[in-house]
This record gives sequence, structure tokens and C-alpha cells, in this order.
Amino acid sequence: MPDNTLSRLLHLVSDSDAKDLRAAAIRVLGKVGGPTERNVVKTLLEVLADSDEELRVAAIEALGQLQAEEALKPLEASFARECRT
Repeated sequence: MPDNTLSRLLHLVSDSDAKDLRAAAIRVLGKVGGPTERNVVKTLLEVLADSDEELRVAAIEALGQLQAEEALKPLEASFARECRT
């Protein structure tokens, strides 16, 4: 994927106020990103702390599609937090 498109998607996830747009960008990143693209994984991991459950779930699914090993520990921590609430 061209860097310009990827950076626009990352920007949408991080900076958009529109929840639906953020969720769509997260889903696209899960389909077209790669596990070695650190910015993609980092951005998706940041979404795990979002207050919106739909966005957190979309980020978890996207990270699963990417099969990014570095996401395992943060995902476990996120799951543990969710189980406590």
C-alpha cells in the first residue's frame, strides 16, 4: 500500500472525530497493513485504550488479522482490564 494512503488511514484513526470513519479506517488497516509496519501496529494498540468499545473491538480484530506478535502482551492486558469491568 502506498505510504500516502497508509498515513491518511493512520491519521483518520488517530485524529478523526467521526467514530464510523475511525472504525472503517481501523478495519482497512487490518486488511491491508502488515505486521512489520510498526506505525500501523502502534496506532491500533493505542486504540485499545479508547473509551469506545466498538473501536476497541475493531482494533483487536485488526491486530488479529495482522498477526503482529508484538501485540500479544498489550492484547492480554486489554483483555484483563475488560474482564475486571
